[in-house]
Amino acid sequence: MKIRTVSILVGLCLLFFLHNNVSAEEEVKILVKYKNPDTFITQSIGKPDLKKLEVKKSEAQKRLQELNNSSLVEYAELDQPVYTMGNVSNDPYFSYQESYFNQINVMNAWGVFSPKQNVTVAVLDTGVDHTHEDLEVLSGKNILNPETIPDDTDGHGTHVAGIVGAKTNNEVGGAAISQQVNILPVKVLEGEKGDMSDVIEGIYYAVDQDVDIINLSLGMYNNSQALNEAIQYATSKDILVVAAAGNDNVDRTVYPAAYPEVLAVSSVKTGTEEKAHFANYGSGVDVVTPGTEIFSTFPGGYGYMEGTSMSTPMVSSLAAMLIRHQPTLHNDQLRDIIKSTAKPISPELGRGLIQTDQALAYLKEKNRIYGANATETSIQISKSHWTELENKVIEIEGDKHSGKFIILATRNDFPDSLAASQLSTKLEAPVLLIRNENQVGKIVDEAKRLSANQVLILGGSGAVSDSIKNKIENSGLKTVRLKGVNRYETAVKIAETSTSASKKAFIVSGQQFPDALSIAPIAGKLGIPVLYVNSNKIPDATQQYLKKHKIQETIIVGGYSVISNDVAKKLPSPIRLRGKDRYETNYEVLKYFKQFNSEIYIASANDFPDALAGSALASTKGTSLLLTNSPTISTTTKSSINFMKGYNVSDYRILGGSAAISIPTAWEIDSKFISK
Repeated sequence: MKIRTVSILVGLCLLFFLHNNVSAEEEVKILVKYKNPDTFITQSIGKPDLKKLEVKKSEAQKRLQELNNSSLVEYAELDQPVYTMGNVSNDPYFSYQESYFNQINVMNAWGVFSPKQNVTVAVLDTGVDHTHEDLEVLSGKNILNPETIPDDTDGHGTHVAGIVGAKTNNEVGGAAISQQVNILPVKVLEGEKGDMSDVIEGIYYAVDQDVDIINLSLGMYNNSQALNEAIQYATSKDILVVAAAGNDNVDRTVYPAAYPEVLAVSSVKTGTEEKAHFANYGSGVDVVTPGTEIFSTFPGGYGYMEGTSMSTPMVSSLAAMLIRHQPTLHNDQLRDIIKSTAKPISPELGRGLIQTDQALAYLKEKNRIYGANATETSIQISKSHWTELENKVIEIEGDKHSGKFIILATRNDFPDSLAASQLSTKLEAPVLLIRNENQVGKIVDEAKRLSANQVLILGGSGAVSDSIKNKIENSGLKTVRLKGVNRYETAVKIAETSTSASKKAFIVSGQQFPDALSIAPIAGKLGIPVLYVNSNKIPDATQQYLKKHKIQETIIVGGYSVISNDVAKKLPSPIRLRGKDRYETNYEVLKYFKQFNSEIYIASANDFPDALAGSALASTKGTSLLLTNSPTISTTTKSSINFMKGYNVSDYRILGGSAAISIPTAWEIDSKFISK
């Protein structure tokens, strides 16, 4: 591939160049606070007495002194750059990277970056300067001459290595997105040329060294079965392969970047979203990065180079950052994160310009519906589906109520709330959760977004207080309560209001919530009531409902410790769905009803609010709820996912934040969905 060298800076030449690279005409800003705001007419900053002046950098200190000595000025000071805390490199040459680091939001990412382990990146190139002060270089291998070390006499490999993983915040040299990685040098090129056979041998060697990423800033236009097999071998070992798209300004991608398993990288002109003049483009490109005037390490010093060879290690460095931040990520997931968070520019430049901060944010947010607490999560669940409501009519104890409804339930306890998915399906309305009256404003805002005029409150004042009810009414919304004297009667009231003439009923514990969560969306979709029992007794309200509606079949959800066999014998034609724990019971429910669309909703089995609000959404979407655990998903959860994939479930949505389902757990779940 072509290598375009802008400047090679070594030894004393570097100091001379850096000194003379600063323009004498560069302007800086001075902030001035005048004692009289009307003294001068210039740009105000937030308040009338604080002004901003632009002056030539060479004159700044003189102007500062003059202003501070003036009787008209309270103080004057230089304007300064500000950053998210903790995200600024102290490396002396960082300023020569800052423009393109800003372009891909590296400093924003550093503000939240929390490395947990180191990463090894194999650089298959011209070798690497083992003695460089700013690199952590492993022994590696010289494929061209195995008797010698993989040293770099050309510069290309060392430059690539510094972009991948220069030591950062060490007060030496420059910085890297990943803030340092272990570099495994594999010398497969001499100068600008090498043999494919050496590259193939280098790939197999790198895989055997158990590297995390292979960087290939090289390529050719002819396909090779042997090279393809080497790439497939690397990716089968869960190694991410990143390669350059080519430097010939053609609508084509070189190999190995052209292979679908490889992340293909092209270039934009630094500081712009314009394709670099040399960069290959077209359908084979996955992402782009800045690729001109790229500063990095060089044998014996530092220098500038350009090309897709320089863009490729930026992507490798981003991948290394992601692994360091979340070590459980697989290569397919790394590709997904980097491509999904790129900023679209042009169809000919793949998914667009990489965004390092968005890539880190995606770790927390992918396929997740959540808010800061249970109330806000329920609102986000509502926003994910409901854009408008329809007028509906319900009858409660002989009185008819009509309007556009939202359903409000307590977040504090589950019994009055778990049957809400039936009402949600009937009213085509979201279920919102509330803890206290301080959250009324957020509930009202969501109701207004949906143009709702009725709030159906589940449970008595012990569940949702009269104070909350009054505040809602004071906002202009009508309210109606649906309640019984206890949880068993409230469940019956909900069943009377929401279900059709079903001759079936689900029977769940009124004392524990997990099994009820499993069945809630299915009950809503099928219009089958959910009734509560004690472990050893059928309450009167439940018994009366069974008789009044001539229920012919009951489906018990839960094991014998939750609902005893004595209770089961008193139920009409009972069927029991159970496992040894809540996860196995959930699996049995999923297998029995097979109620899926292409997407499944996933919630923690350790608390009910997120699953409660989500069950209404799942019911509306005609799918089910998968219950999981943290920090590692169980064998049962894995079996559930594999079972659903057999019914064309290919995607998922996690309900709740990382406190409910941790980030490692979420990505473990993701890996099960993307695996073959």
